[in-house]
Amino acid sequence: MPKPASPESFSLRVDWRHRGQLDPLPPRPAPSAFLIVPLLPPSLTPGSGFDTPAILRLEVSHGAGSTTPLLDLRIDETGVQKRVFLWARPAGGGAWQPLGARGSWTVPGPAPGEALEVGLAALPGTGAERGSLGNDFTLSVGIANSPGEPRRPVRCRIAPILLTSSLDPVEEVLVVRSSLSKGFVAEMERLLITVPGRPRLRPMEFEEIPHDVWMQDTVEIGRSPIPGPEGTIRQTVTPLLGLRAKHDGIKTAPLDAFVADHLIRSLPDAVCVAPAAPRPSTRWIDWYGNLEVSPPVKEFPCGRILTGHQKELGIHPDLMAFLEAQRVQWPPLILDVSWLTIGHVDELINFVPAKGRPGFRAVLPSPGLARTLLEQAVKAGHGDAPVFAGKGKSETTAGDLLKNVARTPETDAIERALGEARARIKEGLGIGDREIVALPALYQDGLAVIPSGVNSLVVGTHVFIPDPVGPVADGEDIFRRATRQALAPLGLTLHFMDIWEPYHVRSGEIHCGTNAIRRLANPFWWKAKRGMA
Repeated sequence: MPKPASPESFSLRVDWRHRGQLDPLPPRPAPSAFLIVPLLPPSLTPGSGFDTPAILRLEVSHGAGSTTPLLDLRIDETGVQKRVFLWARPAGGGAWQPLGARGSWTVPGPAPGEALEVGLAALPGTGAERGSLGNDFTLSVGIANSPGEPRRPVRCRIAPILLTSSLDPVEEVLVVRSSLSKGFVAEMERLLITVPGRPRLRPMEFEEIPHDVWMQDTVEIGRSPIPGPEGTIRQTVTPLLGLRAKHDGIKTAPLDAFVADHLIRSLPDAVCVAPAAPRPSTRWIDWYGNLEVSPPVKEFPCGRILTGHQKELGIHPDLMAFLEAQRVQWPPLILDVSWLTIGHVDELINFVPAKGRPGFRAVLPSPGLARTLLEQAVKAGHGDAPVFAGKGKSETTAGDLLKNVARTPETDAIERALGEARARIKEGLGIGDREIVALPALYQDGLAVIPSGVNSLVVGTHVFIPDPVGPVADGEDIFRRATRQALAPLGLTLHFMDIWEPYHVRSGEIHCGTNAIRRLANPFWWKAKRGMA
């Protein structure tokens, strides 16, 4: 019979791998001292191996005549317990043995002179389960058969999901290819070849509902970064899956399901998240065109979330709870888009790179600028110049566009709303007028009349921008000229694309019809003060 362990038979040492290094656990960890736990790809079930968990190294000093130590590991936070998976292996290497996600574990400790490694990975919480959203927890380690040995707490944080901004480098451009959009897709494929790095185009063949071409609205693609060995950073792709499936009167569920299935099958290392359940009677406010993030700004080094509200309608509260749990890009900058029919924040603002601080310009629409350009054209004798030439019943003249759209009470009201939005953006992002660029825009019944240059796809220094199809004066489209004068001096290459079909006639533009898998230019969320307390 083995001798029973006395209370003083064992002593425990816990080391942990943090930011790619093996550091001794401080007795009272500083706010920034925590073990970063990566997200677990769904392709890895609790019974499978996992090569890149967060690692604890456990060593036990054995007293004379002691038995095998039994390590007792516990997570106190009940909302997190079923989300955190553990594995174990000898410190010298070997296969990880799954321990599951039970919240408490008892495992045999290492033999004298050896060590045991415990690996941790986690699933993200969802907004529908508010109690499971927290990303912070404490894993305490003790020795079950040595009650006199104090437990060692290890402060842990599940790596957050960060949204990417239009300034982050593009790896892939996503687009729906149907009978309506195939011409645009072919042109986009041709133009992407000219972009440095040649980002891949990922067309998704979808013909069930050819007019549902809104790739931006059906998925939001973020990243979950964790530090690795020797200064490396691993950025897990984290698509947030669609929330459109219960829209009243518009059949959106098929594309949402199709895109989700495509990403799950084609990106096996990605963590696809359903952050909330779709809700009815919200028009378009929950669609992901209404969720963007700024580039890094002073108070938000990883960017700040932006979203729009329309009177009583705001974006899905469960989605907001999910984003709040990520902490780093929170709180959001909420902008009034009640003057828009669709009401997506990507109709109101975009960002392009620029040299010098802060490294970008915010791009906003300006009906006032469009009105001024039309007035100048009419005064110069171009009142009869065709606008939207060749676009059927939409074709008009510069004079009629000025009279019937640019000089209306609605345009005046939108100008006032945009002035208020501009002030909120300046305050919320800590920028000034110099960092804002205005592009000509006009609206009627809350819908863009001119294909909006704000709603563009930014790929590095290349901008894929809707052709405004405006009146020609002195040999050039006046809206195109103004857009070029605003953006080209920033060192940008502009690709004007005719997107009247399939996007503009269906109340969207290029940004609405595309999406991108981007890599975070600043993934170092653990160095940011925001959200670290």
